[in-house]
Amino acid sequence: MKDPDTLLPYLSGDELAALSFRAIVHDLTGDLDRIAAAIPAREIQPYQARLQGCYRLAGLYGVEHHSLRTKLVACTALRIIHGSAGDFSQAQASQDARVQWQSCLNALESALREVCEAHGVDADSVRELADAAPSDADDTAPDLAYGEYIVRALTAAIGS
Repeated sequence: MKDPDTLLPYLSGDELAALSFRAIVHDLTGDLDRIAAAIPAREIQPYQARLQGCYRLAGLYGVEHHSLRTKLVACTALRIIHGSAGDFSQAQASQDARVQWQSCLNALESALREVCEAHGVDADSVRELADAAPSDADDTAPDLAYGEYIVRALTAAIGS
């Protein structure tokens, strides 16, 4: 197998940016130095644009993830409070809302995997930078409308 360092000069600015993003997030200074040294002058602008896109992607993902998790936790708490008070119709409404937020969270995770795969970006690095652990395994079907929206939004964030 060839030494990965010998392949670096043949990668595009987008590919080098994806590798740099992973190295930055995981504090791999040696890797980052080798990647930076391999960026040809003609690829500096595409490299910078894609690296900025990776940060925008992580930012948007983080905001969406934490917003959905907050709504999910709030609905869980409301379900417990209403159930304890004997208000079962409100407890059910809270449970229904919780399921909706979970379906959006599942769609967000699916969208992140799809966009990262399409653009060669490490999804775990995006999650780490966003301080967002992957969602717990859940069999709730992803919200398709939200999924379509968030794929477009994440794609726009990273740029093409």
